[in-house]
Amino acid sequence: MMTVTFLLVIVYALLLLIAGSFSALETALLVLREKNVRAMEDDLPANPKSRQLLRDSSATLEDAMFLGSMSNLMVTAAALYLILSPFKTMGLKPWLSSLIIVGVSLLVVEILPRACALRSPTTIARVTLPLLRLCRRLVLPAARPLQNISRQLAGNLSSKKVNPRKLMSDEELITFIEMKEEQGSVDKLDAGLLHHVTVLNQMAARDLMLPRVDIPLMPHDAEEEEANSMLESTRHPFVAVYDKKEDGVTSLIQVREWKLMGRPYWKNVVSEPAFTHESLPILKIWEDHLKDDRFSSVIVVDEYGGFQGLLTHQDVVNHVLSKTAPASEHQASIQPMGSNRYLIAGNTRLAEVEHELDINFDNDSVDTIGGLVINLFGGTPKPGQRIMLQGFEIKIKKTAKLRVQQLEIRLMEDFEI
Repeated sequence: MMTVTFLLVIVYALLLLIAGSFSALETALLVLREKNVRAMEDDLPANPKSRQLLRDSSATLEDAMFLGSMSNLMVTAAALYLILSPFKTMGLKPWLSSLIIVGVSLLVVEILPRACALRSPTTIARVTLPLLRLCRRLVLPAARPLQNISRQLAGNLSSKKVNPRKLMSDEELITFIEMKEEQGSVDKLDAGLLHHVTVLNQMAARDLMLPRVDIPLMPHDAEEEEANSMLESTRHPFVAVYDKKEDGVTSLIQVREWKLMGRPYWKNVVSEPAFTHESLPILKIWEDHLKDDRFSSVIVVDEYGGFQGLLTHQDVVNHVLSKTAPASEHQASIQPMGSNRYLIAGNTRLAEVEHELDINFDNDSVDTIGGLVINLFGGTPKPGQRIMLQGFEIKIKKTAKLRVQQLEIRLMEDFEI
């Protein structure tokens, strides 16, 4: 008898864990639905099937709730049997065993799982989704008829179906802003600001970072005189301390802080940098590293951990405000020169140039206007060289090393042949 009771308790404990897992998954899915799951790519489970379940959160949540309800019923049935049969035979009062089982069930099935899911929804989803996938294969095929009946009954009993208003996609919102600008409902400055805020949702760290070649790098063993000279002469707010042996940035110096502190020995003002991946969304990096301090920064690395560039709080702010309140210490990336001529920085994104000048390069292989020019010339061109495309002419203004720093675009209407 004791052996049978022990086995029943083991089965009951397993049912509790299964029910608690589904309870935690339900809460995690509800929390993740309030977030942009696609903007959390690095936090999603590695298994592609689990990733797809999270992206299709509505169907996944329905299955999780259905399986959770089934497991709760099984827990209830097992608990009743334990209370009325083996526990009663052992001399336990039903009211006492009921209190114990209800307390344990509430803790394991509801309170603890939901608290963990609210605290760390992505971790809970990663841990519990394999159980959902297993139960989908083993249990749901037999239970699908019951699910279908419940959907039909819900449809008959509920009021007329309400179709929720779908949110615009980023592309639709940009088109809407451009349409309102053409109609005169939104002026050019406001339209530019709205466009930049919308596009920010699509941008990754690589799109706004200052490239490695433009960042002042100081050797980690620099002498004080060499360091002071670099800190005095640099126009960038940060100097990166670079270790060739580690092939990476070991620390950062905030130039403004160094000067305010009376130009002390540089190693006394270094700070340990934060790191982020070049493909992570700008909004996630802003939330994690940049939003609370206008002097904050983050080192951008590639998939191999190699140093790619630096992204600062001010870079994000300048991008958003560049069309309405350009920062005095930064030149605008696209500067009108009159007569359909524009001076453009080489690291300006192609999408921004296309939007501002209403032209189409029809090229998806590069990200910046400088990269496009290098592709068109088959290498780094020299200042003064020109190339004509359909609808406009590109003239090279300034190059450095192997990069195009500045160019001029002249629209075809103003060509003087």
